[in-house]
This record gives sequence, C-alpha cells and structure tokens, in this order.
Amino acid sequence: MMMATIPRVSSECAEAVLHKALADNPVQFALDTLVKFHADQPELAAMIAHVADTLVGGVDDEEEEVAAFKEVQLTTIYALIGLTYGSIKAQIEADEMEDAWS
Repeated sequence: MMMATIPRVSSECAEAVLHKALADNPVQFALDTLVKFHADQPELAAMIAHVADTLVGGVDDEEEEVAAFKEVQLTTIYALIGLTYGSIKAQIEADEMEDAWS
C-alpha cells in the first residue's frame, strides 16, 4: 500500500491563501475555513478543538475582558489552522492542475 504524503506548500500557494484571508474579513475566513475543516476532517478537527479549548479554557468567563482575550486567542488558533489547511488544499489543487497540463 502506497502512503499519501502532504505536499510541500510553495510560497505562491501560501501567499495566495494569506492574501485571500486578508482581503476578506479575517475572522469570517477563520470561521468559514473551520466549517470546511470540520466537514472534511471531523476527527482531526474535534481533536484540535478539544486541545485549543483545553489550552485556552473556553470563553465562558464572567469577566468580559478575560472572555474577549480568550476569544481572540481561539480565533487566532483557528485562523492559523485555516491558513495551513487552505494552503495544503491549494497546493494539492495546483499540483493536480500541473499534472493535468503536463
């Protein structure tokens, strides 16, 4: 059985995903990507969500400032996951297109 590998993401794919995230609303980008990630990789997404929630401690604190800070931390974590996941998907698509055209 041949094992699939994660492609090495080119700077062009990474930059394209980053530019899309920054051109759109970054918080919305994080949320949209998170929804796609959960749909495509439910077990991995659940594990990451559990670890992120454990590290940050949730956003249900009574103190508004603490809850707001935790929300920013979680949004940052999910934005980074979105950038990583989006970059890998973009690279796979770019590689498939290159194979089709060569």
